[in-house]
Amino acid sequence: MSESTVLVGDIGGTNARFAMASPTGPGYESERVLLCENFLSAELAIQQYLEEVSAPPVKSACLAVAGPVAGGEATLTNNRWLFDEASLRAALSCERVKLLNDFEAAALGMAELGPADLTPIGKAGLPDLRQTEFVTAVVGPGTGFGAATLIKRDGRLTSLSGEAGHVGFAPEKPLQVELLASLANEFGRVSDERLVSGSGLVNIYQFLATRSQIIRERLDAATIFSRVKTDQIAQEAVALFFELLGQAAGNFVMATGSFDGLFIAGGIVQRYPKLLHSSAFRAGFENKGRHRELMQAVPTVLVHHPLPGLLGAAAFAKGWL
Repeated sequence: MSESTVLVGDIGGTNARFAMASPTGPGYESERVLLCENFLSAELAIQQYLEEVSAPPVKSACLAVAGPVAGGEATLTNNRWLFDEASLRAALSCERVKLLNDFEAAALGMAELGPADLTPIGKAGLPDLRQTEFVTAVVGPGTGFGAATLIKRDGRLTSLSGEAGHVGFAPEKPLQVELLASLANEFGRVSDERLVSGSGLVNIYQFLATRSQIIRERLDAATIFSRVKTDQIAQEAVALFFELLGQAAGNFVMATGSFDGLFIAGGIVQRYPKLLHSSAFRAGFENKGRHRELMQAVPTVLVHHPLPGLLGAAAFAKGWL
């Protein structure tokens, strides 16, 4: 391991993934996954990781976190940890610490992928990142719902992120209007993340069960997916989930002008690729009224790489090695 060690991380609501940026090329090495709930702070989790891999002193760190980053600080939406570049720099006794939004990092990771890491969803093929200029997007449902853009201008890559998962849900069909009303009674304001995330699938399932006047126990997302062949409500919930994912992804592409392609990442879609392929995802994605033809031409691809956020954090840190 290089003496000029660069720590990289991708920290979400459930898991914290750490690795060392590869000193000899793209990517990372010595990757580990830790459960966030087992640690009171990011600093303690990092210390555990560094001990596990017997790392030399860290010179720099680039951490992708699942929340907005402002002024070198971040608070995660679905995790109690607090992040501050200055505090992390002091705790690690290192020269530099950079915090990135997790999907900002994931978008940067898309530029490191090859065709073997991607599978087209729909008929539009693969995005062509060899172009001199492009605007693409990456979205992903998991504990929450993340999104960012990857832009190339004048030979330079830039990633822009926000909190797209927290924009208001816009129903497009009568059943979805009912769903919005039901969730509004429970949550008040209803964001896309209330629907296109692990907990979102649970919300959809509970709504459909109640609507059918069927009393069901509250299931987690993994159990709902496991019952898709034996439980009619689970089948309908998963179908609606993927259609709503398509709608949300299409809205993000429209809003950001990411017409050169959409990358779909996140643990949920990677675990259930066949369900995604056979779903109404593309129908929801393309259903944009007068701009349907424009959306039909936009490539949408499933990302198979398990940790694009780490890949992007390592890419960002390349200049430090």
